[in-house]
Amino acid sequence: MSKIFASCKELKSAKALVVTAMMTALGVVLHLAFTVPINDLLMIKFSFVPTAIVGMLYGPIPAALCGGMIDVLSTVLFPKSGGIILGISVCAAINAFLYGVFFYRCPKLSLWRVLLAQTVRFLLVTMLLMPLVLSVSFGTPFWATVSARLVKIPVTLIETAILYAVLNGMKRITKNS
Repeated sequence: MSKIFASCKELKSAKALVVTAMMTALGVVLHLAFTVPINDLLMIKFSFVPTAIVGMLYGPIPAALCGGMIDVLSTVLFPKSGGIILGISVCAAINAFLYGVFFYRCPKLSLWRVLLAQTVRFLLVTMLLMPLVLSVSFGTPFWATVSARLVKIPVTLIETAILYAVLNGMKRITKNS
């Protein structure tokens, strides 16, 4: 709980706001340029990297704002199908929030911590909340959506490796500056 309050205080810093805004812009670009559709209900997006960086640097609240804004801005600026679905934006914000919970003020970012964060995020958002949102929004059967999302397990392992490398690189950069 103290991480949440501490991350709220980060929003008072101009540097935190500027970096969060820049990471949001980068996330929108990554969402546009590097989204790989797997099927009608599942896409691999690389916008998770900037949200995880914001989560590590400034905590869960700025990360959640960044994640939600990436989804909203990507949908508004580059509409592909339909409009903004609030549930999907909330799922994006929860994903980013979880990165902040696991990575903010973490003295040592181990592979196990990144794997645990990815597992919790995968089970809670990818396998529970997102199928629920898609089921309510589009009328797709919940269990069919869950089973279709099982394909993302190997992708999550690749995302874990990417996150581990990027976040440890960021730790080294921020430690030296």
